[in-house]
Amino acid sequence: MRVNPPFGTIGMRSARLSASFLLVISLTTGLGGGIVLGDDRSLMDRVRLEYPQALVKLEDIFSTMRGKGVLTRKLGSGNDEKTLHWDVEFAKRGDMALVRRTWNAKQFSEEQAVIKDVYCKNLDRYVFSLSSAVDNPNLSVTRLGHDVQDFDFCYGVYVKRHAEAAYCVFGLPVRRMMEDASFKITKVSSRVEGDRELLRIDYDYHPKDLILRSGWLEVCPSDRWRIQEYETQLSAEMKGRTIKGVVEYQKDQKTGENLPVRSKIDMTDGIIAFDFQTFSLTPAPEEEEFTLAAFGFPDVEPSGAEGTSNLLGFVGAGVLLLVVAAILKALASRAQQRRPRAGES
Repeated sequence: MRVNPPFGTIGMRSARLSASFLLVISLTTGLGGGIVLGDDRSLMDRVRLEYPQALVKLEDIFSTMRGKGVLTRKLGSGNDEKTLHWDVEFAKRGDMALVRRTWNAKQFSEEQAVIKDVYCKNLDRYVFSLSSAVDNPNLSVTRLGHDVQDFDFCYGVYVKRHAEAAYCVFGLPVRRMMEDASFKITKVSSRVEGDRELLRIDYDYHPKDLILRSGWLEVCPSDRWRIQEYETQLSAEMKGRTIKGVVEYQKDQKTGENLPVRSKIDMTDGIIAFDFQTFSLTPAPEEEEFTLAAFGFPDVEPSGAEGTSNLLGFVGAGVLLLVVAAILKALASRAQQRRPRAGES
């Protein structure tokens, strides 16, 4: 004879549901009200199998783009708080990229003047920088060659950390991080926020030549694995500071892709935010946009190596000086020959 449990069948089901509910609640992280679904080997395998391919796809999607917005940086707090502003425009077409920056010199000095800077990389031809000055509003060429160091720094600070935040941690592509021998995924956990599943990937990372170290990032697999948030430690040379990044997206009506509308980075000593005014993936910028001619300067022939144009300039100047010296010497010699000798009338 079957004996009903003390609370009956319905009571047993309620007890089981309550136990399951308590188990789920015990895994709650408190992040945005999300519920953790677990941390098991299958999630780790899923990340290792799917995430690298998703990163390749994201890099391809953002290989052509253009946009503009305002970058702000807040320093200090209370009465000492100060906010700096830069108007930024950017364009990218494969390996070619361009950054235009406009800012007021009064942010850093007593001078009231609008300063414009341009940084352009066109590796098949050259890398150049243009800038205006406090006493001259017109752009002038400040650097021309093949050295990408200045460009990479400015593009990283003003564009890559924000416009390409879907697949970068503080401007560093995650795919490059994963290719480093020191990179190791230590934990993967899943939670649900609204109708989205989010995966948090914790990792160890100790590269030799970069300032980023271990941290975590949270991605949305249903949205091409775009990064939603991240946190990373910096190296000892950077005092081991912690950097936190958050990205907000909005669907582009032309392509259906989610594009950043706001990127915020908390750097402990201040907050950097990029508010996008426009952002588009198509049509791709024209190649002519990444040339000196696009800014009203005479174009130059591609040089073979960094410093070639400068070297030719020095060599040309040296040859010119030698020619001038030879001419002056010849004229002096001719004048000496024409001068009357002593005793001649």
